[in-house]
Amino acid sequence: MSNKETFDKWFNNLSEQEQDEIISHVIRTKLSISNEGFFSGPTGKTLEEGLFSGPAGSSSRQVCGGCGRPI
Repeated sequence: MSNKETFDKWFNNLSEQEQDEIISHVIRTKLSISNEGFFSGPTGKTLEEGLFSGPAGSSSRQVCGGCGRPI
């Protein structure tokens, strides 16, 4: 049996709470997730949760009344 199969069998036999604890531990201690150095545009006044990939909207910008696209 491979390591992945052994892990899957062990992990699937854990309770949901135990699975959550293991996943949280792995994410905190074993993964290196970073967007450092990644620039995808100005942040504007607020940055919403999640990946931000464009400029923040501006209330002074004119938009089409029908579809909402910038004019």
